[in-house]
Amino acid sequence: MILVLDPHFDSVPHQRVEQGAILGYAGIARGESITPGQLNDAYQKIVASGLFESVEIEPRGGTLVITVKEYPTINRISIEGNRRLKDDALIATVQSKERFVYSPNQAERDAAEIANQYNASGRVAARVTPKIIRRSSLVISALRILPMPPQMELSVPKMIRSAPTSRTPAST
Repeated sequence: MILVLDPHFDSVPHQRVEQGAILGYAGIARGESITPGQLNDAYQKIVASGLFESVEIEPRGGTLVITVKEYPTINRISIEGNRRLKDDALIATVQSKERFVYSPNQAERDAAEIANQYNASGRVAARVTPKIIRRSSLVISALRILPMPPQMELSVPKMIRSAPTSRTPAST
């Protein structure tokens, strides 16, 4: 059993999330005795919040040291390797926003959306990968497009479907 007398927090590099909120995610209260299993559950809950790039929980006597590193703020969103579609049109489809906190899950969804845009334009072999370029506490969220060389690209013909015609029985 671990007795949590004095939770202590370290946040690297900036702290947007309040300490009380972190304890709330962990489900730990001051003065509470917890088992190693409960400590593991607390860790998993903090990670599952999706707010932190890294989480460490270390019991030190009666003190529980919780160290979190928050995801950085997006300074700019950049499209790299795009030659077929307009960057502005692609950026308009992404859900990540400048001056908001970076989310790796959202970056993956943004990359999938851009890949769908390329697929819809007939570039089915293009791959899109998210990456971050760190600049202190701000990042550039870059979505890198890796198109296949033109000789290897597959051409997908568009299907043209005509409207069904309605036939009425001939009058007699």
